[in-house]
Amino acid sequence: MSFFNFFKKKQPQTPQKVVLADLPALNAWSVFYQQSQFNLYCRFAGSLPGDNADSIYLKSYPELPQLERMLFGDWLYIAFNGIFLQRWDAPDGSTTSLLFIDTETLTVKEIKTDISGKNWSAYLQNNALVFTFSGAAKEVAAITVADTK
Repeated sequence: MSFFNFFKKKQPQTPQKVVLADLPALNAWSVFYQQSQFNLYCRFAGSLPGDNADSIYLKSYPELPQLERMLFGDWLYIAFNGIFLQRWDAPDGSTTSLLFIDTETLTVKEIKTDISGKNWSAYLQNNALVFTFSGAAKEVAAITVADTK
């Protein structure tokens, strides 16, 4: 390479067009929950800086329209012939709702709404499922099988 070629104007290169739909990581659905007749798939939606919870999108087979185009936390609890999910009602997860999907009847029920925060825990005690919601104020709720019907 000569000294003059080094300072020679380079030919502009045309960048290749990137089609976002063709990128596999953006459209990858993975199994979130699976039972004999019900499959729940998730796709990463995002995470907040300094936060340990991710937000995800869900879709199911058979299809449950109540899950479409909603933001969920990556939290799941299996009990009472179904699953409990955390729906984010605010984009940052500051307001959430507890949903129950009956995997036998394929129905979705809102169990509790307007929950402050997304740090939840759950345990079974005396045939009731006890949820602890740790947000701005700590909240405890006991859910029985009858509450899910």
